[in-house]
Amino acid sequence: MSKANDTTLVLGTVSTLVFALGMCMCMCMIEQWHAFTQGIIVGTVGIALLLGLVPLIKGVK
Repeated sequence: MSKANDTTLVLGTVSTLVFALGMCMCMCMIEQWHAFTQGIIVGTVGIALLLGLVPLIKGVK
């Protein structure tokens, strides 16, 4: 694998995990945690990372 493919793989995995963590924080219905707003922020960061991955993938091919 080339360096660009390794970078794409790592960035894709990390951004997917960040997005999933944000969605889990939003979906959690435990009132004591108050994680809904933080979940929206973390999920938005994950979406931004995933969208930033698109030009990188287009450039690799």
